[in-house]
Amino acid sequence: MTGWRFLAAALSALALLPSGMARADDQAQPRLTWVMAVPPPIHITLRAGPRGYADETLDWFLARLPDYRHEVITANSKRLQDMLAAADGICGGAMFKTSEREIDTQFSRPVYWTLPNQLIVSAQRSAALTAHLNGQGEVDLPALLADKSFVGSLQLGRSYSSGIDRAMAEAQKRPGDSASLVSIRGPGHFDMLASGRFDWTIGFPIEARWWASRLEGNPEKTNFLSELGGADLSYLSRPIAGSTGLVPAYIGCSKRPIGLAVIAAIDRLIDAAGPDRPWDAFYLEWLDPVTRADYLRALAAVLR
Repeated sequence: MTGWRFLAAALSALALLPSGMARADDQAQPRLTWVMAVPPPIHITLRAGPRGYADETLDWFLARLPDYRHEVITANSKRLQDMLAAADGICGGAMFKTSEREIDTQFSRPVYWTLPNQLIVSAQRSAALTAHLNGQGEVDLPALLADKSFVGSLQLGRSYSSGIDRAMAEAQKRPGDSASLVSIRGPGHFDMLASGRFDWTIGFPIEARWWASRLEGNPEKTNFLSELGGADLSYLSRPIAGSTGLVPAYIGCSKRPIGLAVIAAIDRLIDAAGPDRPWDAFYLEWLDPVTRADYLRALAAVLR
């Protein structure tokens, strides 16, 4: 090889070396698959419009976890739990903690503090909302579940709170003595609630507002809305007795070496943030002024 050809080959090799090393370094980083198994506006899959507050929160944490390769996907709660049980490097971006989930999931310190799930009905069918109230104006859920004159819906695999989950489990043990319950695989139960398929569901008030605005503003719903005769599509909600405090939610990862290391890193970020947690601002954007003030007072109490 002539001198100039040798020099050209050497320079070409040197030019390729950094990019080759970068690719090798990238491949050496553990890969994390982040599964978002929560409904809008917690996680929003639409390409246009606002992002979900859990999406923005997760972005905040991922920007501070540079030692990992990240992939974010959408799945339902059951699929997430199957993935956590099967492999390392799986994480849920926003999860409620249950004893069943703790078998395969290492949970972080509380990341989210949210207003609790409530009983929700469409404005056209408010009877289920007022049929079983206690003296504080809260829904007596076991009494409602025992009332066969109403049909309710739940999202399959979703956890609502320890008290609500327990009441649901008890009712499902005695199907002949309780109201009918319909399990919906996706979050479309608000569409079905508006169309009168059942009388009530359980969800976050901000979730109901999201679906109401979607129904009213989406041109694809024109025929659906006309069939309802232009009825009021707003949703009404009431607190559920025993489940009125702020609810903690977490980031959870597979209970294996990679997942345990990720949760330890996230816990350090939470501790470093202290009480002035910057990601809480993402949730506040979804609250009206009155609700926001109530929420901030409650949040200050739990973070003391």
